[in-house]
Amino acid sequence: FTGFDSGGPDLEDYLPKCFIFLNGRLVRLSEVRPWTRQARYTPGQVWAGPGVPLSDVNPRPLSPLRPEPGLIGAFSADERWLFATAWEPWQELFQGVIRCLHADFRLGGIPAGETRHIHGKIWLMPNDVPALLRRYHEAFPSR
Repeated sequence: FTGFDSGGPDLEDYLPKCFIFLNGRLVRLSEVRPWTRQARYTPGQVWAGPGVPLSDVNPRPLSPLRPEPGLIGAFSADERWLFATAWEPWQELFQGVIRCLHADFRLGGIPAGETRHIHGKIWLMPNDVPALLRRYHEAFPSR
């Protein structure tokens, strides 16, 4: 989708095509600072969701930044399309090996007999970030 060879040696070459939102503003992953490098497993980056214990997130490099909204995505190679995903409740946003990029839902443990409801969306649409944000807020009105 982003136009990079999944077998290529640079596992971060696709970062300029990927994005999160910080303080409501789209930021490409190649521009995110700080970018954490140390963790049990590298490369990658994890952004924890609100109220999520840091011990519950993927053991990739953990960013101190907290995205808002909890939406992660990427632009196509020609920048004509975008892909994005979000969940409610959300555990983390994840960028990792083999050009992996996703939002993860949060269950937070379920006692016997209890039911939890999660709600997720995946968008594949023309590159129109304001339209993406409108769709996001329609899908997740409580955020």
